Amino acid sequence: MLIFRVFLPFSLGYLFASFFRSVVAVVAPDIVEDIGVDATNLGLLSSAFFLGATLIQLPLGVLLDRYGPRLVNGVLLLTVAIGAAIFSLGDSVTMLVLGRALIGVGTASCMAACFKAFAMWYPPDRLPLVNGLAVAAGGIGMMGGTLPVEWALQLVDWREIHQIEAAIVALMGVLVFVAVPRQETETRKETLVSQIKGLGTVLTARQFWRIAPLVMISTGAYAGVLQLWTGPWLRDIAGYDRVQIANTLLIATFALVVSGPLGGYVASLLRCVGVATMTFAVACMFVFLLVQIALFLEMS
Repeated sequence: MLIFRVFLPFSLGYLFASFFRSVVAVVAPDIVEDIGVDATNLGLLSSAFFLGATLIQLPLGVLLDRYGPRLVNGVLLLTVAIGAAIFSLGDSVTMLVLGRALIGVGTASCMAACFKAFAMWYPPDRLPLVNGLAVAAGGIGMMGGTLPVEWALQLVDWREIHQIEAAIVALMGVLVFVAVPRQETETRKETLVSQIKGLGTVLTARQFWRIAPLVMISTGAYAGVLQLWTGPWLRDIAGYDRVQIANTLLIATFALVVSGPLGGYVASLLRCVGVATMTFAVACMFVFLLVQIALFLEMS
């Protein structure tokens, strides 16, 4: 029953929260027309999401270890809903930035909470596949923020889209509270000081710094290109209209949906023949960076 009580609540929360990663690229023209923001402030709206997501990362790890993914993810999904509601009511750049920052804070918890919950409930040999499926769920959510939003704009405006999605994400937060079994984490009884010291141990570990820079670069490139710059670049440089932008983003996020579970499945197969999961992951990240370099050289 883990699929119903653990996998689905966390994955659905990640799915619906990830909707907000790509939606601004599609509704940007409507926001510009409605509120009159310029290109600089429009970029600020996009970057506010990542600023909120970045600021919560280190405290998020401590919170997940101390209080568990059930409580933390439930609360932060409600934070996403509040941020979306504020964004939908925004009549100034300040309110829009605040809403996007709160959405970023809440959405940032979802993937980490998935991985933490799955590590608590699933055996290690199944983690690559279930983690990959969770990544696919996030990709499906991002797909929902592309072409389907363009279709929805024929019936409702960007404010109503955010309000509807805020209600759905709030329900997902309640679902996590209700459906996921209670289980204390191993560090639940540790003091906050000891947890912070443990964080310091991780940050000074040689194993961490062997892989962290590559993860930072590849993840940062992925987030920057797909979620921050692709929409404006297609609009301002390539001259795409809103439908073309939505279609392009849909295709890009579909690739994420396919690669998540496929990567997990391949990693599981390679483990059977003696290839470590970390080796496979590092190889994939290098290939990804080579693609980014090729794209840069093509556009320069």
